[in-house]
Amino acid sequence: MRQVSIERLFSDNRERLNLTWRAGRQGGNRVLTGDTELKPTMGQVGHMNFIHPFRIQILGAAEIAYLAALAEDEVRTAIDRLFAGELIAAAVANGETAPPYLVQRCNAAHVPLLTSPQPSPHLVDVFRYYLARVLAELCAAAALLAAALKFDGGLIVQLVGGGPVRLLVVECNPGPALRAMAQWDDARVRALGDDATLDALAGAPGDARLSITLDPRDGGPMYQGIVSLEAASVATMIEHYLATSEQVASRLALVASGGEVAGVLVQRMPSSLPIDDGVWARVARALGAAADAAVVAAARGNEGLAALFPDDDLRVFAPSSPRFACTCSRPRVEGALRVAGRAEIEEALAADGQVEVVCEFCARRYHFAPDEARALFPAGDTDAATAATRH
Repeated sequence: MRQVSIERLFSDNRERLNLTWRAGRQGGNRVLTGDTELKPTMGQVGHMNFIHPFRIQILGAAEIAYLAALAEDEVRTAIDRLFAGELIAAAVANGETAPPYLVQRCNAAHVPLLTSPQPSPHLVDVFRYYLARVLAELCAAAALLAAALKFDGGLIVQLVGGGPVRLLVVECNPGPALRAMAQWDDARVRALGDDATLDALAGAPGDARLSITLDPRDGGPMYQGIVSLEAASVATMIEHYLATSEQVASRLALVASGGEVAGVLVQRMPSSLPIDDGVWARVARALGAAADAAVVAAARGNEGLAALFPDDDLRVFAPSSPRFACTCSRPRVEGALRVAGRAEIEEALAADGQVEVVCEFCARRYHFAPDEARALFPAGDTDAATAATRH
């Protein structure tokens, strides 16, 4: 449910995989997102596959040998089929030489082509693990908060800071349906270790803030709470927000590992009495001391919850399955282009011959031909926009 650009994927894994950017250098801003629930036949990374295409197609020794055995026109047909789907990037592994026509097509379509001497299965494993981690904990926290609030509308968690990660946004709608995005400075992020704390990523207290916004589905007034960043992890950040902005005592445990994220949130009921202090202290202490495996087990169901809280009577409700869903649409993009103004649209048309908008959440591309883009503005309309707004 996160997104990451090919530029960042290349930079973060270049030394580990000895990557070389062979072709399609202009496509570095192409992004991958975790939207496989919407397109279950399309995975993110895998060996060359025409039936169930991957967004990153890996060509190892077997794939290169297959292409080498084809006639020249068959090679072109096979490679053209790779570009018929939503190909984001390609990589040639095992130190193999990239087919010249693949290089040509990647340059023409601005599709990054990477090469590596590493075995192709290793590339697949590294890329898949890497793409599974960003925003995982914040997505889990948003889903837990939405479930606890029983709120009919959208819950938006936003972290803004002056650190290497400038912006994190997670939106949770009824379902629960989630979407998420992040903006960061590649060079500053690469300088941090894998175990960098939240304040190292987002900035020191006073430079970063967390906001949680409730947007009612029935069109009622929005509610927003904002606190400064006072924690080194997502869990303690959310606890601080709930205690400061909502005056609700809470404990949150999050575990992101092995391509999945799990979380447990406990809150003290507002109607509780001083006599309940001991119960709350015991429950909070149990969650705080829980090992990662215990948190994962508790998030998965009844037995794990019973093991974590053995002294309590537990009532478990029917589970719900979070999924990715993006609320972007062509009408919303058209509205954003109108805000951007005629002058910026004309500038884009002069540079590229069309207007292309890429959703920062799902990477869906919206294309507008010159007549379609100009039709967004009434005849004689003047450009009153002074700043661009991107969807």
